[in-house]
Amino acid sequence: MKSTATTVNDNLCILCNSQRIIRTSWTDANPGRRFASCSNSKCTEFNWVEPPMCRKGDVRGQDEGI
Repeated sequence: MKSTATTVNDNLCILCNSQRIIRTSWTDANPGRRFASCSNSKCTEFNWVEPPMCRKGDVRGQDEGI
């Protein structure tokens, strides 16, 4: 996977306790999408990093007529 990387302070891998890194995917399927992965190349820990949603973007519980 093509990506760029940035280290994350105080963010350790839950599988091996190594430093996690925030990377940006540059694949055709996920261009510009951020994900966190372990800095240990033998570890498989991975998750997408979703940006925080603003209050207006969270429509749960609002009237359906909006």
